[in-house]
Amino acid sequence: MAVTLSQARAAKDRGKDALLALPGVTGIGISKVGDDYVIKVNLREPLPAGVVAPARIADVAVHCEVMGRVVKRRRADESTD
Repeated sequence: MAVTLSQARAAKDRGKDALLALPGVTGIGISKVGDDYVIKVNLREPLPAGVVAPARIADVAVHCEVMGRVVKRRRADESTD
């Protein structure tokens, strides 16, 4: 049976603190892979040797992706002063 969006949301809430404790996390969200929803962890850089993210939280898969450094983009109407 496919993992539903509500299951993924509940698992994300349950594991949020542990995931945020991983080094270099820039964000945690939910993504769809095939028929299943998964918890997606965005990382600034690969996790250091010996540090691993959980593979699953409450039967919901955890996918980590290195996104690089997050930089706020300036809006076109913002002043450069």
